[in-house]
Order: sequence, then structure tokens, then C-alpha cells
Amino acid sequence: MGNIQDYIEWRGDLTFDRSPWNDIDALLLGLLSYVNLKGAAPAPGEAAMTLAQVSEKFFSLHSEEELAGDTSFVKDIPLVMKQAAAAERYKDLKVCCFYENINEEYALQFSATTFILPDQAIYVSFRGTDDYIVGWKEDFMLACGVIGAQQCAAIYLDDIAAGFPESGIYVGGHSKGGNLAMYAASYCRDDVFGRIRTVYDFDGPGFRPDMIRDPKLSRAAARAHRIIPEGSRIGTLLEHNTDPLFVKSTNKGLMEHDALSWQMTGRYYQTAEKLADDAESFREVLKDWIDSIPDEKRPAYIRDLFDVIEASGCKTLSEFHGLNLDMIKAMYKRLEVLDQDSREFTQKLVKAMAKKIAGDLNPFKLSAYTGDWPDEIPESASAAASGQEN
Repeated sequence: MGNIQDYIEWRGDLTFDRSPWNDIDALLLGLLSYVNLKGAAPAPGEAAMTLAQVSEKFFSLHSEEELAGDTSFVKDIPLVMKQAAAAERYKDLKVCCFYENINEEYALQFSATTFILPDQAIYVSFRGTDDYIVGWKEDFMLACGVIGAQQCAAIYLDDIAAGFPESGIYVGGHSKGGNLAMYAASYCRDDVFGRIRTVYDFDGPGFRPDMIRDPKLSRAAARAHRIIPEGSRIGTLLEHNTDPLFVKSTNKGLMEHDALSWQMTGRYYQTAEKLADDAESFREVLKDWIDSIPDEKRPAYIRDLFDVIEASGCKTLSEFHGLNLDMIKAMYKRLEVLDQDSREFTQKLVKAMAKKIAGDLNPFKLSAYTGDWPDEIPESASAAASGQEN
């Protein structure tokens, strides 16, 4: 077994004529949209470049030392691009129409890249969220309805399809990018939808129940390949209408969202039978919490939730995966300043998340609290948990 970097090493010498397009190729191109190709890849209206040319240009603009400063789980994807750009299978793929729209005032984060395959089909790749907490917050906001990035995705797909009127279309992305792919394929023009071959949703969050019942989402689901790790947390958020393929990961818990940890052999993923028990429990906790909040209060309560999470001092999911009692104490202090209704809803989820993350995933066990958690974490909690005397 290996990961996608091993796949490139093992099979990168095989052209698409010798080994046809597959779901691992789709994951690779979905991940490449995480690379900030501004200044390296052609913008809409500019001539396409090969992946080899784009990679060379990118690394002339960014040193590997500079890239090493990125601490998110997508930090190695530029190096994956460099590896793919040197492989016979991928080096001559054309890259075009890189577009990015980041608007903090409107909480909009959108980016997409288009790849032209050897048979002249196109792959429209939507960027997802990295493991910064702010990106996780954006995933939760999908529970409030349509977001700007989804609308941008549908417009981008329509515009790109118009520029390639004879091409078959693949649409895909990882994390939020998978959600954008599903949304864009659902709400693009009918003539564009008719040309879509496959929609790839790699561990993307879902949709509100009222949206999932829309026949347009159902038509996209019929062409979707949904792939999630067996310990998925992000890809089980909200509702889906496509059964997933569960894949094995070398990571655990939240960090299974990192697709570079997904395991594969040859052209195929290493699969699991079902969602892991701890992931299923986590999914139920989140679903119960979201479903219990009235629609009109969801945006405010989600903002409150993430204010509490950020009070831990964590900036990334990687750091949150290392949750300890000192961080939990800081979160509880932030809870105290919320209004009563929000505090009750938020505290319910914080308790459940803290127990699931710190209790189930860490070697640091919450042995001090095996039953119901108190409303406040006492100063002696850290000592009690570690067996030290006060």
C-alpha cells in the first residue's frame, strides 16, 4: 500500500493511453487546486500551459524554504505537483483558467483551476478548505444555506463549459471543493450538465435537508463518486444523497481528512467496510446539535461555537487534534460570556467534542471525568487527569 505520491512514483510512467483515467487521477487534480497558482498558471482568457510549465513557473516564484512555513495539511501539495509535473502521465496535461476570489468582508473564499486531459475532456477542480479553523467554520456555515462560493462555482463551471463546447466534463474537489463540485454540477445550465461525465466529491461536507431534496441535487448525485476516509469528520457533516466509498488512512480522527494519508494500491483505493464507530458517534453529535438549532439562530450560534474553539488557542485542526485540559479550560471561560441560550447550545457540543477528540483520539486520556462533565473545569483538572497531587 501507499499514498498518492507513491501512486505517481509507481504509475507515473504510464500514459492515459496505456492506463485509462481513474478515481485516483481525479483526486490528484482535485488536490492541485490547493496550490496558489496566482502568477504561475494562466487566468481565464489566457493561453493554456502544460503542468510541467506551470510547476516550473511556480517554483521560480516560491522557494521550497518559503513553502515549508506552511503548517497546514496541504503544505506538501506543491511538492506533489512538482512530482506529477515530472511524470510522463501528467507533465503534458494543460492547465488554464486559474481563478481566485477572496473577499473577507463577504466571507468569500473561492478558487478554481481547469485541466485539459489528453482526450480533450476538461476537469474543473474546486479548491477546498485547508485545516485552519476558519475553513472549518466555513464548512459549518453550509448549514445556514447557500454560500457565495457555491454560487461562484456554478457560474465558473458554466463559463468554462462555454469555452470548451465540445468537451466532456469532470468536476471535482476535496473538502469544501467536493461540496462546490456537487453544487456546481447540480445548478449549472442543463446543456452543461448533459456533458458531465463524473462529479468527484472527496470528503466534502453535504447540504441542508431542504436542499438535499431538490431534484437538481439528485441528478448530480447519480453521476457522483463520493470518497471519504473511514474516520471522516468533515465528509459526514450535513446531509448527502450519495453512498460513499470508505478508504483507509494512515492518520486518525480529524487528520484523516488529509487526502495524502489515504491508502491505495495500483489503480485502486484500499477500502474499508463502513464508517468507523468513533466517526459515526461524532457525526451523530454534530447532527443532533445542528438539527436542534432554529434556522434563524444558526449563523450566530455557529459564530459563537467557533469563538469558543478559537479560545483554545488552536489555529488548525492539527492543533485541535491535540486538545488538552488547559485548552478546554480556556474554551469554558469563553463560554461563560455567551448569552444563556447560545451558551446552552454551544456548551452541549463543546462537551461532546472535547470528550470525543481528547478522550478518544489522544493518548492524553480524560480520566478525571468519565461521566457527565461539570459546567466549569476546576483549576485542579490538569493535575487530576495526570495523577498529580494538588
